[in-house]
Amino acid sequence: FGSPVRIPGYDRITESNIEQAAEAFLRSHSDILKVDPDQVRLINKTFVNNRWYVSYVQTVGGVDVLLSEVRLRIFANGNVIAFGADYYPALKPLAPASLSWQAAAAQAGTGLQAPTTPALSVLPSNAASLFVLPLKQQDAIDYHLVYKVPVRSGYDSYVAYVDAHTGDVLWRYTTSHDAATEVTSQGGIHAVTP
Repeated sequence: FGSPVRIPGYDRITESNIEQAAEAFLRSHSDILKVDPDQVRLINKTFVNNRWYVSYVQTVGGVDVLLSEVRLRIFANGNVIAFGADYYPALKPLAPASLSWQAAAAQAGTGLQAPTTPALSVLPSNAASLFVLPLKQQDAIDYHLVYKVPVRSGYDSYVAYVDAHTGDVLWRYTTSHDAATEVTSQGGIHAVTP
């Protein structure tokens, strides 16, 4: 609410200076956002209806933090009209992985019931994708280094996040959609861009 926040020195935001303008805003307002500008990585910059939509992901030790995002909405005249952050300021670099991706992948299907044909399988991955997964507890947040492992069980596909130290599956969700049943669904969304 209220007036837009001006980015000093940026009267016109274009493709050539949007990254510098957004970084200047982050640096000058890092205390409000509780964000370390050196610990974020640009993931999106889109220009729609005279506004720039800029998004970052938090990183720690070069590893992306899942469920983190820093968002800026900037008019082309250099006025920031909205900003927000899902950021974990207490997060420090974690110990390196003690399990290999292959060992983690072997655990990714734990608990899934697969029919005999086709069987449970780990889908090919083009990289051993490591992430930090924040898990909220009652009074604190625990941080886990995890591998992202795509899995197929029968005709269903999943993404599993497997602890890179213990091999525990900490989070798994389906990426399959069944269109055999007609449904009506309502609800809110968190749009990345308009």
